[in-house]
Amino acid sequence: MGAVAKFFTDEVAQELVARVDAEVGDIILFAADSKKVCYASLGALRQKLAADLDLIDKDKYNYLWVVNWPLLEYDEERGKIQCGSSSIYNAENQKMWNY
Repeated sequence: MGAVAKFFTDEVAQELVARVDAEVGDIILFAADSKKVCYASLGALRQKLAADLDLIDKDKYNYLWVVNWPLLEYDEERGKIQCGSSSIYNAENQKMWNY
């Protein structure tokens, strides 16, 4: 177990391993910050590991249909809800979304 394990009892650690169906050699990651920071950090780690472990087939396109992606996100700097960073936001519809 890693550094965060010192905060878990043996029972809690065993329950965590069981709930995520972890096996020997697996890693369980924890991220603690805003959702935006956690998602960006874990996403960057996923992409880095995929590149380092040569898991990306550059000759293949795998399409995917994403559902339930956040259309709106809370912008902490502006203090209001805005169009999500990966939604259909562009300069033409900026006035419609930023009110």
